[in-house]
Amino acid sequence: MVSNAKFARKAADSGVDALVAEGFEAGGHNGREETTTMCLIPLVKEAVSIPVIAAGGIGSGRAMLAAMALGAEGVQVGSRFAASVESSGHENFKKKITESHEGETVLTLKKLTR
Repeated sequence: MVSNAKFARKAADSGVDALVAEGFEAGGHNGREETTTMCLIPLVKEAVSIPVIAAGGIGSGRAMLAAMALGAEGVQVGSRFAASVESSGHENFKKKITESHEGETVLTLKKLTR
């Protein structure tokens, strides 16, 4: 899982078979960068020659299509499946996901600087 092209190159050079390019929208974001998934995909694709799987903010068929149009060979989906009937997540958690609207996401644990 990488959040920028530099780490994508390092991972590819170490011999991984594929990469997950995770944009800032991802729930478990792994980097300090604030690069969105749709901007990150082409950057990582240009940096490596192995398959790239897109992650972060992908919750619909249209988003999957956009990721693949930008070069991703696949996508990783989180919240959409976390709210499914099959998920072992708590019902209150699932309800909060499915009933949320635009602008209701709250960013936490980020150091604010000038």
